[in-house]
Amino acid sequence: WWKGDITTEDVYTGWEWAATRWKDDDTIIGADIKNEPHGTQGATERAKWDGSTDKDNFKHFAQTASRKVLAINPNWLVFIEGVEVYPKPGVPWTSTGLTDYYGTWWGGNLRGVRDFPIDLGANQDQLVYSPHDYGPLVYEQK
Repeated sequence: WWKGDITTEDVYTGWEWAATRWKDDDTIIGADIKNEPHGTQGATERAKWDGSTDKDNFKHFAQTASRKVLAINPNWLVFIEGVEVYPKPGVPWTSTGLTDYYGTWWGGNLRGVRDFPIDLGANQDQLVYSPHDYGPLVYEQK
């Protein structure tokens, strides 16, 4: 959601523009807030899921972006994917140990929802947790 010269605020502004632009278009049912948030342990640009407001906290970004979208267009659904890795119990996000995390596909790990669910207030019923997953034709899964 941020990269190089594109800031989180730029992305929020883009979503507000889209929500306004298509507010009255009944053929659009919602918004996938970010496709395939990802990044592995120790990566400098990665998506984590926790209770912080850190720049790399995808949960915070997704919740904030969703609230902004729904404030403009309260009829949409918001689709929130997961992240790539999530630390095992007792492991901090600062760990770089390969076995310290539960891993999955980009956008497929929603383990953090149990402890840090998205809160959309009065619009909670418009939230769709949408793990990004691949079938066996793309990659043989365990």
